[in-house]
Parts: sequence; structure tokens; C-alpha cells
Amino acid sequence: MEERAVSSTPDRDDLITLTDGRQVAVATWQADGELAVVLCHGNPGSRRICPDLVTTVAAGVRLIAIDRPGIGRSTPRPGFSLRDSADDVAEVLGSLGIERCTVVGWSAGAHQALAVAACHPELVNRVVLAGGPGTPDDPDLLAQRSDAMETIIEQVRTGSTTALAEVADRFQPVVDDPEMILRNTLANEEDPDRRLMQDARIARFLTTMWAEGVRQGAAGLAAMWAAQYALPWGFDLEDITRPVAVWHGTDDRVCPADQAERLARRIPDAELRLVEGGGHLLPIEHWAAMLAHP
Repeated sequence: MEERAVSSTPDRDDLITLTDGRQVAVATWQADGELAVVLCHGNPGSRRICPDLVTTVAAGVRLIAIDRPGIGRSTPRPGFSLRDSADDVAEVLGSLGIERCTVVGWSAGAHQALAVAACHPELVNRVVLAGGPGTPDDPDLLAQRSDAMETIIEQVRTGSTTALAEVADRFQPVVDDPEMILRNTLANEEDPDRRLMQDARIARFLTTMWAEGVRQGAAGLAAMWAAQYALPWGFDLEDITRPVAVWHGTDDRVCPADQAERLARRIPDAELRLVEGGGHLLPIEHWAAMLAHP
């Protein structure tokens, strides 16, 4: 099998203090790269996420990945919204002296990437989404909600810490054992990501990224879930004026491709790029094309 140039070890790993006193962990690969790319990680996930270092270097990219509140080494921020997370990204970019960038959102990071484009369009050249989930009102997601989950969502919206703790409890198994995601995928012979995860280097990369993401426990994961599915986003998809490339695998077992199709239709300047037979780990195999896409 071809060896993939994944990397969970950045050239720089910094803590940046924001104006409100919180600290944000920021990983950078190739700090002297001319083209800034911000990569918004999944949930679970963390800043330790470079899908292809060789391609990143060859493309002259300065890759920046930022831990969201309560993830990795970033200070928790209970009740943050997607707009709040976009403001954090904007402040980090300002502290780094970056005026324009491409924003990539992988998995749950897709919603954060869209927030950056909607709330800070002056910073964004374009957006690339990879394996992103649908919106809270997507039919697939609504069909999965039990009455109990509907109650939790309503309680989270009212600021219930008890309800948010129930959400955190649902994430606790992956906090206790981040490798369970790897094992579950490897056990499913129909999952296209299985082939990639059989590569020992990719398996180490993913488990390192996940383990760093849950180092503070489940509260940060629950806070991001609440920002995505329970709390107001703070922007509308129709607010996005930058071009958006929506990449999605037709066989993605985490987020069905139908969700990506519906999401793309709602964004004014979006292009859907379906990868036949692709799974949830698209950036590992298609990073060069994602960076090159106009």
C-alpha cells in the first residue's frame, strides 16, 4: 500500500492568548509557506491534523490548525456558538498577521469553516468542505433524533448544564478509548475508510489526533455538538459570499452524501464534488486537489 504523508507533528505548536484571556492552541506546518490554509478539525479531533505533509509543502501552503474551546490545549468556553468559534479563528489569524486564507472544514469542522466565511468574509478567499454533516434541520439528522434527544436539545437551548452533561456522557466512551473509532471502522468490511486505516501510519495519525482532542474530557466535544445542533449558529448559509467546494464520498459512513448535496444547494456559490466510492477520510487521498481547486 502507498505510504501516506499524514502528520500529527507540527513544525510549531503554540498557545495564543486571546483578548478575553483564553488560550488557544495553534499548530502550524511550514510557517514560511506563502499560502495560508486554516484546517478546522472534526469532533472528536484536534489541531494535530495535517492530511498530507508532502503535498502541503509542495503547494507552498502554511497550514494552520486550531483547537476549538475545551479541545486539546485550548481553554474551555461553555456555551460557545459557531459564530464565537469563527471569531476565535479571526483573532488567531490577526495575531499571526494573516490577512487572507483558504478555510478547510473536515467533518464537523465544516460548520466552523462556513461560520468563518459567513462572519469574516474579508479573511477568506474560498472554503473547502470535506465530509461535512448536514444542517440541524436536515431530514437525515431529524430522522435520527429520538424524543429523548429532542428534549435534550430544547434543554440545552435554555442553558441547562444538566442536559449538556448528558450530551457529554454520550461522548464519554470515545474519551475513555479513542481507538474505538479505529476498531469499529476496521471491523466493517464495507466501510471504504477501512482500507486507509489498515495503513499503520494513518492509524497512528488518527488515534494521536483523537487522543489529543479528548485530553480535557468530553465537555469540549459536547460544547461543539451543542453549537452545531442545538444553539443558534449566528449566521445564515445564505450569508456566505465566498466560493465553497463541497467534497464528499458517496460511501461516507459517517455523514451520508445526501446531506452534502442538500447543504451545497443552500450555499449561494457552492460546487458539489462527489468522490465515487469515497469515505470520510477524503483529505488523506485528495489533499492536493482540495488545495488546488479554484
